[in-house]
Amino acid sequence: MKNTFLFFCWLTFSVIVNNSCTKSDEPKRFKINENIVTLLYEDMYGIMNVHSSYWFDNNRVYTSYMLGYYQLNSDLKIVEVSIDELHYSNLIVSALSNGNTYLFMKSYYDGSGGLGEYNTNSNSIEVLIDSTENISSAVHYRTTDQIIYYSYGNPMGVNPGYYLFNKVTHEKTLLLEYISDMGRTEFINGFDVHPTEDIIIIPVVKMGKSPLVIEYNFNTQTSDTLEVNFDFPACLWLRYNKTGDKILYSNYPWGAVGNTKEGSEVGIIDRKTLTKQVLDVNTDDRTGLSVNIFPNWSPDEKHIIYSSAPVTSLGDVGLYGVYILKNVN
Repeated sequence: MKNTFLFFCWLTFSVIVNNSCTKSDEPKRFKINENIVTLLYEDMYGIMNVHSSYWFDNNRVYTSYMLGYYQLNSDLKIVEVSIDELHYSNLIVSALSNGNTYLFMKSYYDGSGGLGEYNTNSNSIEVLIDSTENISSAVHYRTTDQIIYYSYGNPMGVNPGYYLFNKVTHEKTLLLEYISDMGRTEFINGFDVHPTEDIIIIPVVKMGKSPLVIEYNFNTQTSDTLEVNFDFPACLWLRYNKTGDKILYSNYPWGAVGNTKEGSEVGIIDRKTLTKQVLDVNTDDRTGLSVNIFPNWSPDEKHIIYSSAPVTSLGDVGLYGVYILKNVN
């Protein structure tokens, strides 16, 4: 009887210890927002590294990694793929929902390059401005024939700023001379143009300080600093909605394509009240930390599409996939 009792005690202790070890050995998993849809994580080769994408009115998502599109159905599922494996870019910088072209920038190691245009009807590419202009980003201005772009100068550092480019006449007009404290190491100058007013919204990136948001009216040559605070002393990407009363943003770290131990903040700024709605866009359930960059609105502005990469405990940034956050409003 005594031996039976001792055996029972040993068995009970073993179960408790084993269960404790099993639970402690299991890695903690972070909950992912149920409104996040994984659109692209791997290609046919098991590799995917898409820094940006753009969502057209016809429910086609165009990507920068191998230029082309992914056709979505009403459930946000991919039903058709048309990719040009011979052409790619690092960043899609602008598109008009009522047009048939989008602008892309092919950047090099120093964060600047040339500007191209992809025609979605003919699947053809035209180089609009070569890499000697050291272009960071560009945005359509009202029509596909007018483009505002940011240049670090030609040569680098000479007359940097925002230019208006006429695609028909090839005329370039300097609207505002400007360069940030970080210069081309800011990764991307994530500016945008107001949908109805002659205003450029400028991300002012400052060394060791949180970025500022300035609206510059290039018609009246006046500026206004928006009283919006950000947690990260890092880079900033800004996108107006169709009416200009909301601003989608991503505040992301310097090492977004390399090494960082910082996350990023994606959210929506109410232009009237300047209040922020911070969005839960984390895509990594292992560390609970992901770098989330270059968000764009869906055509109906109910959702956003963005690129996201996991961050390891050592600070290494993984490959970028494409995600949709539903029902942002």
